[in-house]
Amino acid sequence: MDLSEQECRRRFAAARVARLATVGTDGTPHLVPVTFALAGDQVVTAVDHKPKRTAALRRLANIAANPRVSLLVDQYTDNWHGLWWVRADGQARIVDTPGGERSAAIRHLTAKYDQYRAAVPAGPVILVQIERWRGWAYADRGVSRAADPAAATDAVPDRPAQVQIGVIGPGAGEATPAQYELARQVGNLLAHTGARVVCGGRGGVMEGVALGVQEAGGLCVGILPGHDRTAANRYLGAAICSGVGEKRNEMVVESSDAILVIGSNAGTVIEVLLAKKNGVPVFGLDFAPVATGGRRLDAVVIVDDPAEAVTRAFETARARAHTRLHPE
Repeated sequence: MDLSEQECRRRFAAARVARLATVGTDGTPHLVPVTFALAGDQVVTAVDHKPKRTAALRRLANIAANPRVSLLVDQYTDNWHGLWWVRADGQARIVDTPGGERSAAIRHLTAKYDQYRAAVPAGPVILVQIERWRGWAYADRGVSRAADPAAATDAVPDRPAQVQIGVIGPGAGEATPAQYELARQVGNLLAHTGARVVCGGRGGVMEGVALGVQEAGGLCVGILPGHDRTAANRYLGAAICSGVGEKRNEMVVESSDAILVIGSNAGTVIEVLLAKKNGVPVFGLDFAPVATGGRRLDAVVIVDDPAEAVTRAFETARARAHTRLHPE
């Protein structure tokens, strides 16, 4: 079946490697695996420290002569119900000037790959402006399980662990403009990892993160305290009316493999303590590490950079999600 653009983006962003196709001046095609990150409507990749036969890479020469490129990610499994591919077609350009676009691209790459945090790419960056998404899957996994229970059982080992990351922080009227923007950046970066985002569903930090997730084509679920869905912010992918009041904070925490906290107030401190009680790791941005009454909150790992915070939260959450799916 054909995949929607949103589903194409989700699967593409979550992939760890893509195949970059370029064409030479003589019409000869060239295909090479690349690490990459999805940043809005751009795919970014860089020439890094991995050993290469030459610094004069064919992909760079081809792009300089013909900027039209394609990138492909895919999954193969012997259970063909799990087959899928996504292709992104667009125009590429090479950026090798320090600062500006190159620095932004490197931030996206280091947020996704631990290896790049240890050895930041020093070579040129390739920016691909995506013009068209195409994708296909053998079948929706839910449909295939219902049609063939035996095939569904076989597919379980191939199923990736779905990562869910909670984002908490002050609401409307308490969150500062800087915290709102920080939340938007975090939401954008989280969507690029392929993680599902969980929040309290209303304003302030919750709205900022939902906006960032929406901009990057991801999914943000808001768990509301009351029964009125109109209380949700407009950027959510889904709003859930819990009807349990502030006990919905427990639902946010218990639905998350890791928590990112942006800013702090009394309600946020309570959520952090709930996370500690439930063994959910917490990473903090612009967070005061001392709780009300002077009691230090040692449950929060303080991080200064949003890209680093997302990387650490995602890798921790992914490990916990994998353990949950494959407890052995």
